[in-house]
Amino acid sequence: MWQGIQAISDYKPSHSTPAATDVNFLNELNDFYARFERDNRETATKLKSSADHPPITLSSTDVCNALSRISAHKAAGPDNIPGRVLRACAEQLAGVFTDIFNLSLAQAAVPTCFKCTSIVPVPKHSSPKCLNDYRPVALTPIVMKCFERLVLAHLKDSLPSTLDSHQFAYRSNRSTEDAVSMALHSVLTHLDNKNTYARMLFVDFSSAFNTVIPTKRVSSFKFLGTHISADMSWTPNTSCLVKKAHQRLFFLTTLRKNQLSSTILVNFYRCAIESILTNCATVWYGSCSVAERKALQRVVKTAQRITGTPLPAIEHIQRKRCLHRARNILKDSSHPAHRLFSLLPSGRRFRCLRTRTSRLKNSFFPRVVSLLNSNPH
Repeated sequence: MWQGIQAISDYKPSHSTPAATDVNFLNELNDFYARFERDNRETATKLKSSADHPPITLSSTDVCNALSRISAHKAAGPDNIPGRVLRACAEQLAGVFTDIFNLSLAQAAVPTCFKCTSIVPVPKHSSPKCLNDYRPVALTPIVMKCFERLVLAHLKDSLPSTLDSHQFAYRSNRSTEDAVSMALHSVLTHLDNKNTYARMLFVDFSSAFNTVIPTKRVSSFKFLGTHISADMSWTPNTSCLVKKAHQRLFFLTTLRKNQLSSTILVNFYRCAIESILTNCATVWYGSCSVAERKALQRVVKTAQRITGTPLPAIEHIQRKRCLHRARNILKDSSHPAHRLFSLLPSGRRFRCLRTRTSRLKNSFFPRVVSLLNSNPH
């Protein structure tokens, strides 16, 4: 899509992605990404299976279901086997891959062809200056991903019940919005008391948890894509979102000038502009000032004039997402926020959270409890 838009608009991006012909630079990148394993002298050891701990055994039904759920549009790995082929031939290939997977688990060895990976260096910034400015995006064989999901399902069944409820990564019904909401709720609840202050420590592990780079005290920090300021205002966050959205409006205008249909214009708006304006909106929109809300809505109105089609307001989208998020939390008793939703003796309404300041009252959890009470269904 972006290549087509760049061709239509005659946009000439900076050459931030390394050329495939620059062998020396690609070798440097390869050495850089493998730097943590270069000096690893430890050899892998295989644990012998016993009668008490037999190896995992996968059934052909599970393998067939995993292959049937493959997205037809998923990018192929270095084996160049497209996802639509594996999905269409799931029943025919299930028996073969079941034997391969079980043999791999029994011998505690992964086939070499499954471990091959295509690394695509994606720039972290518009003007990368060093090797660390390129993020390695790995394309592994789709078959290997299915194998990993099947093994993961067995591992999840063995996880202890003492798993930290505040671990939001790699867990179902958890999201970055949950992590930010819970962190802010703890802070704002404490600040709701008189003569209090809070210090927030963010630890960012560089290069996939291999090195720790010390940081310093800052007035604003980007936590999981959301800018949190020291005074707990959302001006830096909304300003950043509005600026990004305005940049994308140029491409939307270009598409209209080239007489593309309104359906394509709306799809582009929802994917490239609305997704930016509503990023983590359940967390911050309720506490935004009137001026910040108007700035966000002005972008929507501008896009509405360009597309010639009515577009949903940011407030409407945020309200809908809040209710959807709250109802998912209510279904999951293991969610750390589940305890914040307690029914009154009547069983028809939820108990409102006690707040003293408007800052806490306008945050996600107190607002969503009020929304649930006003929208019981």
